[in-house]
Amino acid sequence: ETFYTDLNVFNDNSVFNAINKTKTIFGEIKLGILLYSPIDDIIKLQKRQNIIKQLSLVYKNINPILNNIKKRENDILWLLKEKNEEETEYINSVYCTNNWLKWVNDSSFLLNLIHYYNVIFTPFSALVSPFISIILAFIIFRFVLGIKIGIFKFYRCFKMGLNSSFSFLGPQYEMISQIIYFILYVVSGYKSIVNSQTRMDKCKLIHKKLSSVHCLLDSIVSINLILKKIGIFEYFWNSSLEKDLNIIKENFNISRNYKFFQNWGNVLITFSKLDKYRNNISNLMYFIGNIDSMLSITKIKMKKQVCFTNFLKESKPLININGMLHPILINKNHFLNDLNLQNNKNILLFGPNASGKSLLIKSLVLNVLLSQTLTISCANNMDITPFSVLNTYLNIPDIVGKESLFEAEVHRCKDYISRIKNLSNNKFALTIFDELFSSTNYYEGLSTSYAICKYLSKYSNCINIITTHFHKLCKLEKEGAFKCYKMKITQEKDGKIKFHYKLKRGISKKKLAIELLRMKGLDKEIINCALKFYDKMFKIKKKIRIEKKNILINKSNK
Repeated sequence: ETFYTDLNVFNDNSVFNAINKTKTIFGEIKLGILLYSPIDDIIKLQKRQNIIKQLSLVYKNINPILNNIKKRENDILWLLKEKNEEETEYINSVYCTNNWLKWVNDSSFLLNLIHYYNVIFTPFSALVSPFISIILAFIIFRFVLGIKIGIFKFYRCFKMGLNSSFSFLGPQYEMISQIIYFILYVVSGYKSIVNSQTRMDKCKLIHKKLSSVHCLLDSIVSINLILKKIGIFEYFWNSSLEKDLNIIKENFNISRNYKFFQNWGNVLITFSKLDKYRNNISNLMYFIGNIDSMLSITKIKMKKQVCFTNFLKESKPLININGMLHPILINKNHFLNDLNLQNNKNILLFGPNASGKSLLIKSLVLNVLLSQTLTISCANNMDITPFSVLNTYLNIPDIVGKESLFEAEVHRCKDYISRIKNLSNNKFALTIFDELFSSTNYYEGLSTSYAICKYLSKYSNCINIITTHFHKLCKLEKEGAFKCYKMKITQEKDGKIKFHYKLKRGISKKKLAIELLRMKGLDKEIINCALKFYDKMFKIKKKIRIEKKNILINKSNK
């Protein structure tokens, strides 16, 4: 976890965001899982790399299919997720919720009948019922009771009877009663039409969500045909997925397109049994995610500064990278670096603040991570022996009330040493250290760093890259334990610093921290004070060194 946090792999403005070219959420999840699961099996890595190369040939064929799934993805996710109370209440309104009538929900015929009763008959009856009631009353009077009366005369009598209910309103009661009855008629008709439309909208929503599964099935069939043509079908597909596909095909036999007249009972029954098929749909979506994530890698590979990594089987760890770049800086005009860690497997990296030390070591380990997950690297060329252990010693926090920053550094270092101790000789480890033991005083920090570096150099199956300001650690190069490198910088005549961000052999003793304060616009008073104090300390240090030298000369003369 600290490894991915140190390298900002999944945080905001992260490496993952820079390389994520997936279309679907499931593709994004799968790509994240790949990046979180580095492997050191060369055969598996080469096979994965070959699959990605094959997919690049059919990128233009599969990409439109993924675009179609993306359009319906939210509908599929809605089907898969647990419904909240509001959604459940909304959906249940199209089913029979009465305990005595719940059995109706298992009958496609009855659900279909109830649907059309609510959608067609109810609003229609609300509109024609006043006229039907008059006609029925006339039939009873004329043909049952035998009262001889004409239809128009009967209507006038019927209307007088209705209007008499409002006679207390005065001489205008007839007009007022007609207005009231008309308003009641309109409200009743409008309400029944709205209820019908609301129910239809709910059913349309359910159909829309379910039809997204048909889009998924059609897309899978199309993708599988493409995969079969290029011979990589078996890499993605298996008997379990075939079973899931057949189950969904058999049970989602609803029309693909919305129609007002269709078997809505079948639609509602299919939706009510969705829980049974949730896992099957999820498995098929993960298949799409797998394809999407692999296709995303082919899109990254199309970038100018991205290459396929070469995986080597050697007895000792090896990294050889040319034109290395941080993944976030792809297609940006930044300086590229070369690094060969075949003979010089341990490196001390010197350089002043902001010279690019941290950027370089992060770039290296990130490219190793990309190689052992996505099989690509942000470089012109990269050869590696896969590593079983990837460690970072960056951004170490102290824990308030528990341990100091130095204790946290010791704890992290101890964990790493424990890991490489338990590592078999044929397994390799890569670790980057940024400012080893910089949290304590100079001499103890230097001494501890020297001891740790000396100890780590014993393990021939490990590569260690350490940035430091402890220049005396260069003694380790004379002892054959480490090689010294530096980040190139130059200082102009006017004092301005130019950062080249290029890796060079050697040691950098430039002290530019105070000049950086000036560049960042800190108060002149602070800068001048710092310069005076530094000059004073430098003169004292120089004086002590001369005195010690004179003492040694005098002793030798005696």
